[in-house]
Amino acid sequence: MTASTTSAPLARVQLARDARTTLALPALLFVLGVAAAGAAVMLLPTGGPMFALGGAGLVLALVGLTLAARVRSLRLAVEPDYLHLTGLGVDRRYHLAPGALSRLPTAGPKQVSLRTRPTSLGFAVGRATLSGGERVEVIRLGASPSVILVPTERGRVALAAAAEAELVEALMAAARTRAARPSPPPQPAAGATVASPAVTAPTAARTATAVA
Repeated sequence: MTASTTSAPLARVQLARDARTTLALPALLFVLGVAAAGAAVMLLPTGGPMFALGGAGLVLALVGLTLAARVRSLRLAVEPDYLHLTGLGVDRRYHLAPGALSRLPTAGPKQVSLRTRPTSLGFAVGRATLSGGERVEVIRLGASPSVILVPTERGRVALAAAAEAELVEALMAAARTRAARPSPPPQPAAGATVASPAVTAPTAARTATAVA
């Protein structure tokens, strides 16, 4: 177990959020589900079709509520070795790698395309593609003017933070923590012979006396 797993995170980063976009899809699913359940009860006679439509509506409404709770629960922490994204049913670690941070504008005349799934509706947590074809992971919970590209062992992660300066400072602190760790001692090469400690003269004399 590494030290970063047991220690407190260096910083908890506030993600940029937009309730209008993050709750649009969950609210739509919830409304459609309640409407379907209500229509089944009011318009259909008691029987199989009513129970089937009503049950499907309740399931759809539950999916909407679960999705809303999941998006609202997402939290990001910066550890010395990785970014830690947690939430309802979410526990992801993005192991940090050496490299420079980049700021990518996603709005304005110089914006760079960040293509996500068509169902993202303004927010996304998962795979995305930059305009140049680079595949990245994206954590974006609402419309933001830019994202910070963070190098990790599995490629770069595009983060939309509420305060980019705090995110950059936390990542710099993580890099300083890793750099301050002592280097592990060099290991002997495979097949190398490790010399035994020499026997001093007094030790050899005591050994000879004991044998005699």
